Amino acid sequence: MYVTNRQFDHKNNPLRWVLLFVAALILGACSSQQHSDLDAYVADVKQKTKGRIEPLPEVKTYESEVYDATELRDPFTPYEEEPSEELSVPGPVPDTNRKREALESFPLDSLAFVGNLEKGGTLWGLVQAPDDS
Repeated sequence: MYVTNRQFDHKNNPLRWVLLFVAALILGACSSQQHSDLDAYVADVKQKTKGRIEPLPEVKTYESEVYDATELRDPFTPYEEEPSEELSVPGPVPDTNRKREALESFPLDSLAFVGNLEKGGTLWGLVQAPDDS
């Protein structure tokens, strides 16, 4: 046996025809099976699952409103309150001449609540100042 430089002819190859015949035989065998049990099951499921779909609710028609804001104040202009004639505020007024307490000299966010205690029915809060006093 020696190899020549001749092209191999694919069209007349007997192996090709055998493989084509085997593939057709396999595909034909798959399609010839009876699926009566599967058809019966599908028919049974379709018969059992008949449902009733509720009708869609009636859509209300939209009635538009005309928005007339020409009489109203423009929301983008600052609100100017009319000055009142009386400048005094009713009720208690803080005493600006009083002596300041010790914790009033610190900013509020620098104070820390440490705990509380009760003595003689009076509840006391313990606050720590930044200078540990």
